[in-house]
Amino acid sequence: GFSFRSLARCMGDEEMLQKSATCADSLDPSRYEEEGRALAKKMHGFIPVIYSSALNEALAYNWKIRFNETAKIPAFVNVFPELNHNEMNGFDVQEQTGDLSKNMYFIFLKDPESDPRVLKRMQVTEKLLVDRGLPVEIIELQGASMLDKIFSSIILADWTSYYSAKEYGIDSEEVPMVEEFKGLIQK
Repeated sequence: GFSFRSLARCMGDEEMLQKSATCADSLDPSRYEEEGRALAKKMHGFIPVIYSSALNEALAYNWKIRFNETAKIPAFVNVFPELNHNEMNGFDVQEQTGDLSKNMYFIFLKDPESDPRVLKRMQVTEKLLVDRGLPVEIIELQGASMLDKIFSSIILADWTSYYSAKEYGIDSEEVPMVEEFKGLIQK
């Protein structure tokens, strides 16, 4: 939030500064903690695959980054409608490839204000994945404003990745592979 407000200030966007100030009053991070803890428990042992509309791609990517950096687990992201043209074929659980898909946990970031065609794609894709025995979690983006939706989702991603790290017994603060990489690249 502070970085966002700093950027809005540098850009001279007083309207965005005002809107973001109301988020600080309306968002209570502790409200999302239990939801994040529960989602982390459900996802334990799975690889998160985060899907959103193209409009919310940056938000989905933010979830991915949090799983990578905080929980130290692989995570992947894609957007509707693109994933319906190719990626979903990789999860058409066949006898020969079923073992590859069984460790995926799909998270759909669903904005009720998205294009109705995208919402339909989400609904149909969810059904296809569930029919194939794959777990799907729908995260409804909530809030009175776009910023509320963004920041509440980021808070939930923070809690989920934090508790995912705890589930695996991993220190969420350390980034040993990044540090090793930096050391090796300096040589």
